[in-house]
Amino acid sequence: MTTGAESSQPGSSPILVIESSRGWARLGIREIWRYRELLYFLTWRNILIRYKQAVLGVLWAVLNPFITMVVFTVVFNRLLGVGSGSYGVPYAVFTFTGAAKSAVPDTVEVAVAEVVESAEGSEATGTE
Repeated sequence: MTTGAESSQPGSSPILVIESSRGWARLGIREIWRYRELLYFLTWRNILIRYKQAVLGVLWAVLNPFITMVVFTVVFNRLLGVGSGSYGVPYAVFTFTGAAKSAVPDTVEVAVAEVVESAEGSEATGTE
């Protein structure tokens, strides 16, 4: 992060330029591994919160992709003859991976972001 010393207009605040980090450093793999237990509990908490009001609760997180996989396999693979292409995996597995990712879209991403923010906050204050 750099600030511009000169600005285009007198009396205006300096310009703030934010630059992204390069490579794997911006993922914060070390912090994620360091706080893996926290990541586990935050992910589990997000899943519980997301499905708390559902009748089936957390079980719906598993049933929803499974039912979607069954419907897609029957309709697209059996009736229409669509395959998984040149990937060489069964069509049911192919559709389940996509359905599972869409069933819980950002639970892990939110938990990772919370862990990274927590790590950045503890580094800024000098606490562990």
